[in-house]
Amino acid sequence: AWAAGPFTRISGTSAAGVPVNVYSVSGISSTSAQSMLSTAKSAVDAHASRFGAYPYGELDAVIDNNYWFGGMEYPGFVLDVVSTTALTHEIAHQWFYGIVGDDEYTSPWLDESFTDYATDLAQGKTGTNCWSGVSWASSAEKITNSMAYWDAHSSRYSTVVYGYGKCALHDLRRVLGDTAMAKLLKDYATAHWYGVSTTAEFKAAAQAATSTDLTSFWTQHRIEG
Repeated sequence: AWAAGPFTRISGTSAAGVPVNVYSVSGISSTSAQSMLSTAKSAVDAHASRFGAYPYGELDAVIDNNYWFGGMEYPGFVLDVVSTTALTHEIAHQWFYGIVGDDEYTSPWLDESFTDYATDLAQGKTGTNCWSGVSWASSAEKITNSMAYWDAHSSRYSTVVYGYGKCALHDLRRVLGDTAMAKLLKDYATAHWYGVSTTAEFKAAAQAATSTDLTSFWTQHRIEG
């Protein structure tokens, strides 16, 4: 992935020492660009503190409100609209998919749900009332469904994979406890650094982190695999 154009570049360094560059198109105000730089610096450090040090040297973000998408991520490089939440989400992908890889087609929840959960943590959100208004579309709808399913039910993809998936991880944190959940994710990232995550491996790691039988938890939250 690459970007080219008459960008305005502003740069900074996060508190932990990561160089960050924000490239903006002409329609982005300097105030918005500075806000995105500030967000990027705080987000990269917040995620690094939870999942392991950012390994890619520098972080580059290209900001434009006229993308046909909200944001897109690649290792060390993100494309985004002016949105604190979206940029924090895309930067979290540096860990969940960039570092801890997965089969995005078969198991999109392994990066999108985890990234949305990481975004909540970075923004101080605890997932309170996460499940209010939840309604499953059918018995076939599951957090762990593949893109083959979501391509046929595209209107439900964001709600279930991002929303319900994030809520399930908040619930898992409540079962394990904050400290155990934090340790689980950091250890899991370390164990899968530049490797591949699967649903089965994550479920096994979560089970190993608690004496509570999680079988009913996975069933209730429709996490299969």
